[in-house]
Amino acid sequence: MIEFQTERQAGGKTVTGWYHRQFIEAAFDRYLADSSVFRKRHKLISDMYLDVYCEGKVNPIELSLRGKVFPKADRQVAPQPLEFDKALFNLRKLQELPYHLSCCKDSQRLTEDVIYNFEWLFAKLRSCSFIELIGDLEMMDIDCSVLKDSLLMSRSSIQSDPSALAGQLIARIGDLRGQSSHLNHLLEQCEQWIATSSLPVFVPRSAFLKPPGGPLVTTFAGHPSRVLKVAASEIHQVMISACEDGNGHPLAYVWDIETYELIQDVRVPNNTEGGFGSIILEVNPSGNHFAFGSEQLKLFKTSSGDEIFAFECDRGDSASAFKVLKFIDNSCVAGLQENGHEILMWNVTDGTLMYKLKHPAVVTHLDVSNPSVMVTASQDGILSWWSLKTMSITHSFQVFRDSKFTALAASDDLVFLSGGDGSLQLWASKGSPVEPTHTFPPHQKPVSCMFLLNQDTLVAGYFDGSLKFWSLSTKECLRSSKIHRKEMTCFAAVGDLLIAGSLDDTLSVWLPNQSGCVNILEGHSSWIADVAAIPAKGSQVMIFSASNDKSVTLWDPEDHLVNDRERHKKQPHCMAGTKDGELLFTGSPDGTTKLWDFTSGKCLHTWKDAATSCLLLIDDDRWLIGGFGDGQLKMWDANKLDDYEMTTCHTDAVVFLSSCLQLCLFLSGSKDRLVKLWDGSDCIMTFQGHTDTVMDGKCTQDGRDIYVTGATNGEVKFWNNCGECLETTMHCKGLELVVISYNSQYVVTGARGQTMIVWSLSEGSIGSKLKAVSISVDSVKGLAFSHNDEFILCGMHIGKKQLYRWKFLDESNTEQMYFEGHTHAVMWLYITSNDKYLFTGSRDCTMKAWDLMSGKVLASFNCASQIKYFQVAEMTDSHYRIMAANKTGEMALFDFYLGEAERVPNYSRDADDAEATARLNEPIQITDETPKLRTKYMKRSKLCQVV
Repeated sequence: MIEFQTERQAGGKTVTGWYHRQFIEAAFDRYLADSSVFRKRHKLISDMYLDVYCEGKVNPIELSLRGKVFPKADRQVAPQPLEFDKALFNLRKLQELPYHLSCCKDSQRLTEDVIYNFEWLFAKLRSCSFIELIGDLEMMDIDCSVLKDSLLMSRSSIQSDPSALAGQLIARIGDLRGQSSHLNHLLEQCEQWIATSSLPVFVPRSAFLKPPGGPLVTTFAGHPSRVLKVAASEIHQVMISACEDGNGHPLAYVWDIETYELIQDVRVPNNTEGGFGSIILEVNPSGNHFAFGSEQLKLFKTSSGDEIFAFECDRGDSASAFKVLKFIDNSCVAGLQENGHEILMWNVTDGTLMYKLKHPAVVTHLDVSNPSVMVTASQDGILSWWSLKTMSITHSFQVFRDSKFTALAASDDLVFLSGGDGSLQLWASKGSPVEPTHTFPPHQKPVSCMFLLNQDTLVAGYFDGSLKFWSLSTKECLRSSKIHRKEMTCFAAVGDLLIAGSLDDTLSVWLPNQSGCVNILEGHSSWIADVAAIPAKGSQVMIFSASNDKSVTLWDPEDHLVNDRERHKKQPHCMAGTKDGELLFTGSPDGTTKLWDFTSGKCLHTWKDAATSCLLLIDDDRWLIGGFGDGQLKMWDANKLDDYEMTTCHTDAVVFLSSCLQLCLFLSGSKDRLVKLWDGSDCIMTFQGHTDTVMDGKCTQDGRDIYVTGATNGEVKFWNNCGECLETTMHCKGLELVVISYNSQYVVTGARGQTMIVWSLSEGSIGSKLKAVSISVDSVKGLAFSHNDEFILCGMHIGKKQLYRWKFLDESNTEQMYFEGHTHAVMWLYITSNDKYLFTGSRDCTMKAWDLMSGKVLASFNCASQIKYFQVAEMTDSHYRIMAANKTGEMALFDFYLGEAERVPNYSRDADDAEATARLNEPIQITDETPKLRTKYMKRSKLCQVV
């Protein structure tokens, strides 16, 4: 057997290896058959990997059979670090050590050196697959479910950026350290890694991400656009998600739901680019195949995503996308195009086109009630039954004349349909052709989607978010609910559970025949497009939801949130942070304004009022101004939290607040089309003339007091300090942003109309248009000048490139750059005062730090929900504090450190909480040195009198 023997030299020694099954069996019988010997051998190997006897360390050798002991033995084994050099990993140790520790039953070292060891987790994440990392946590019966679930919940983030691991763990379980000494030790290691790392990094000050223990299991990210469809197969344990690629062509991903790994991506190109917004994804009844596409359709294997065939399409010059596709008893497929008069029927075995069924009007809805009957509804209000044997219409009823169908569901010879007038009707194929078999009591809003839960229950979802469960036998409403705030979009059922998705970003889980709604699934940052559900192991259920936030989320509906942190019930629409980065005020449409302490991340105070629309700190952060949805303004002492009512406020919602050069002056704009100038709590001037809602306004900072305001109809007005309109120009409808340069010579406006325009503020040319640039396919959402007034940075809503830098004074227009990194709209941006760095928040749920000149991403943090607003406090040139709010209402408070920054993490502790609360009780010391405030208008305000 010499051919199975190898020899090699290593460290001056000869290493012999045998490669044959018989050698393996003989070695096992000789050295590993006895259980105690088995554990000793594995302990010996694990000791080697843990450097118990590496070169230079003495470790006795005992030969029990020979009765010899070598007490000062040096085995001359090379040290076994996790990383030999930068990105050169010790893969044998990373892959084998957990196994050997498990075999020798050394749970202590497995816990300390593997499971709760940050260095191990970080190295494993960078060098091996994510599923191998999770496998390490399952080696022995060690309770590490909190850590395992946390890693799964942060999977998409830490897989794409392993350096985010420490921050993700702190943000998710930072407030659970008291539950376990192992968790506490792991979090201390995270903090130590941050303190010693030279990488630019976002460091959460407190936990704000959803903790483990709730229904959210993990997220499937990486889709280039909104996920429109989702399907799952219990047989093959795969999930399929469908979206559009960057050019608008249908793109599907096939995922293994046991390992959460991508199996294959599937593409079905359209004839033209641009996206149709309608995608077909339908799994056949056996679960073995799925049809996918838009303008063209193909059949694929569910298990692998391999293509089987393309459906034959003879549609002439038509380029319409398909909007409905139904498998009929595993034998044929029916497809319906958008705005089409024809229903196409294919043979499911080879994709050949068998029939083209023509209808006199455009067919809007199609369903299959049983293998021999198909039902359609058309734009002319006609409901038709088709025989799938004769391929012809057997019954046609005129249902609506002045209304259109909004939803349809069929079962046997019964059809349930709704119209735009809010009606819900039941028709039978053998019933009256002129009136419905039954009309259910109307709702104030139409039905948006319907679902037949079983033979006796119809579920109707309405455009106002209502849900109603109707009994088909008694025709009575079994249950009515208004849990959701916006339109219902989709349904799925598995076992006794019903899952409903909505435009309000959430899903509800129901046991209709028992306790009603049993869970609300919160975690998406945009509306729910589709939902699928399949049975899991035991009695569990897996729910997959597709969303406009470009992700699919996996849920376990039986788990409930165990640690709900302080937050707004709705995403804050405004915030104001102190310059020292210690305090943050946030306002929300839920009617609350909250004060947060940065050090601890705790909410110190909550005011309950009307919906807060905007906040502003004035007078060096001494006073807080709040604007509300009812048109009122309030002023608070930011230290004592006393509030002062303000008079002569707006008659409609306040839209913006903006500070002026003087300490106590600020602007307010409203839906009442007025702009007001305030000196503290006194209104000293009203600017009238806008003909639509005033969206934004700014004041020059050079002492000239030129005011620029913009309205939603595109009006841009320039005013002097006497309230006179100097110039009126037009941008375009949907104007949202007005930003003035730091030298007060330019103003830029941004709108939904894809453009930004630069206007002059120079004397003699105020209001003249200097430059315009069309840069986006949708809204301009964020604008900022660099402090040297060389660049304008623009964040956009959609498109391949979300962030744009424009050297607007360059006559050649060659100094333009797109920053690539975000995958969804950039909603907010901030340029540091040294013009070196840029911070952005996006609908892709990430905060990013950029090098302003190179456009390189320095660091990123996934906040698990879209970031629309944030504030930045500049501590040093290498240390910044970022205060942000995500869409689910949690506060994301970060220290951002550059490589050279001194890092002294000080995460939330009880002492910090007490110190933060004590700050509110400190009296304000007003001495003779306190400057007496007086504005150039020579009018003492109530605020000045107070000071």
